[in-house]
Formats: sequence, C-alpha cells, structure tokens
Amino acid sequence: MQVIIAAGGTGGHLYPGVAIAREFERQLEAVQIAFVGTKRGLETKVMPREGYELVTIEARGIMGKGLIGGIWGLASTPVGLAQCLALCRARRPDLVIGIGGYTSPPLIAAAFLLGIKRAIVEPNAYPGMANRVLSPLAHIVFTSFAEALPFFELGKARVVGTPIRRAFLGEVPFTEVARPDAHGPLLLVLGGSQGARSINRAMTGAFPTLAQSQAGLRLIHQTGERDCEEVTAAYRAALQQLGPSVARPR
Repeated sequence: MQVIIAAGGTGGHLYPGVAIAREFERQLEAVQIAFVGTKRGLETKVMPREGYELVTIEARGIMGKGLIGGIWGLASTPVGLAQCLALCRARRPDLVIGIGGYTSPPLIAAAFLLGIKRAIVEPNAYPGMANRVLSPLAHIVFTSFAEALPFFELGKARVVGTPIRRAFLGEVPFTEVARPDAHGPLLLVLGGSQGARSINRAMTGAFPTLAQSQAGLRLIHQTGERDCEEVTAAYRAALQQLGPSVARPR
C-alpha cells in the first residue's frame, strides 16, 4: 500500500501526520509512506528525524499575505498542482491524506483529478481555510472535535480525536521540576510547536511578579527554537534579582 500525506508548516500539522504514518506501519506489513511539504517549513527538520521521505513542492499561502504575498501564492498554485500530479502519476498511491497547510490543496486536488482516494484530517475545533475549501473533494473528513462538524458536508465528517504518537501513551519520566510530589504550583506555558513571541515576552515580563506572589512556583516554558536564548537570558536575569528562593524555569 502506498500513502502520501500532505502535512507541513507547523507541528500542529506535522505530528498528527507522523502519528497516522506510525499507525499505518503498525497495522500493515507492507506500506510505503511519503510526506509532501515545502523547503521552508518545519518538515525539513522533522521528516528526516522521523525517518520518512519528504517530497518538496512549490506552495505558498494566499489569504492574509498582503497583495504581493497573495499574488506570489496564486502564482505558485499551478506549479504545486503540476508537481503533485506528477508525483501521484509516478507513484499511484492508494490513499492521500491532507492535514492542512499550504501543501494540502495541490495534493488533494491532484488526487481528485486522478481518481485517487482522498481523506482530510482536521485537528482543530475551528477548521483551517485549506481543509474547509478542500472538503468537497475528499471522500471523508476526520475531525478531532465535534465543534468542527458544522463546517463540513453533513455525513462526510467523523469525530475521531487527535492522532498522537504511541510514545506518549507509555510512562513518561518526570523532570525534577515537574515531579507530581513536588510542592508549589506548576505553570506550563505553551506557544505552539514553534513558540509564540508575544507569549514569550509576556511571560518573561510577568515572571518576577509571579515568582514573588506564588510561593514555590514551578515553571516549564516551551519557547520555540527562535526565542529560546532570549527567553533563557531574561529568566536568568530575573532569577539573579530574585535570589535563590524561587524555582528555576525549564
């Protein structure tokens, strides 16, 4: 069986795709899986690490990109479609799956034109533009939340939950700061797979006040690679001023 998955740009698209790919491999003895992405997305780092083939195409956003960005995105659309048509003709996959992002539209459209089975996975409660537009071309839509159902054709979408990797289903060792028997409140700060600069700066600005008002505060902050050094330096500076009585962020 051959499966091609379009999932790129952010971890919110990529990792559900990886979880689906792992489950195909677990349940089927002979399955070949490839991912479609761009050269600019997070997938260029994730796919080699996860051991999957990445086929890159030309695909860009259109909505919310301004006049020049929108024109550039429109110009890339026929190129990406032609690349996906060539890929599907060469490999004749049994199934293609779109999980949103810039690469889903050309892949799902190519599969539609070639009569290949098509599925869409929507991990958000409010579906993204790509999946909303593509859903009429899909045979079935899998959603994580019931709130997403009204955005799709009646009877086509099913609520199945969010695909997660089996590694998260086992026992995960706690770090020292996250031990369940540790004292003090534990604050977890998440800004998505690549972090969020607005959240990062808001947290580092608020940290001195939080640490002084919450005895034994424990903090785990997922910053994203881009802001990691800046956030770490800000926390270190705050800790030097506060002294050793507060917990160290992780």
